[in-house]
Amino acid sequence: MELTQNAGTKTLLGLITAVLAYFWNSINEIMVILFIVLVVDYIAGVVQGLLNGGFSWEKAWKGIVKKVMYAPVMLIGFIGDYIIMYVAQQINVDLGFSGVIGLAACIYLIGTEGFSIIQNLLLIGVPAPEFLLKIFGLMRDNAGKLVKISPKDGDGI
Repeated sequence: MELTQNAGTKTLLGLITAVLAYFWNSINEIMVILFIVLVVDYIAGVVQGLLNGGFSWEKAWKGIVKKVMYAPVMLIGFIGDYIIMYVAQQINVDLGFSGVIGLAACIYLIGTEGFSIIQNLLLIGVPAPEFLLKIFGLMRDNAGKLVKISPKDGDGI
């Protein structure tokens, strides 16, 4: 029994080491950009909360936790890439590409955070064209102040 547990532990540690090594070699410019965008979005969210009176430490901590939890999303993408590359290597197939799922996950998260940055900047009062306001469900009231548009019944929003 002890021998099988030892072999199982070694196998698990070997798998974790292989995935982490693959992940480490997958760090590229896109992941650096994602990290920068995450930091900028967090700062923009805090500034927006402070300026508009909606700041709370609870929201700030939730924001940090949310951004930290992006790591498992990326890790799942890179694990998928690792599995695809491993299987292709085992059957002697050269795919001619690698890291597609992890890259797609990073790009998706960059887009999500980019939209959040723009929304926070709009709420801070950074000038923007009207079409951007509509995309984020905002409009200017008679005084020129930004307000959120409340969805009407039947809009599906």
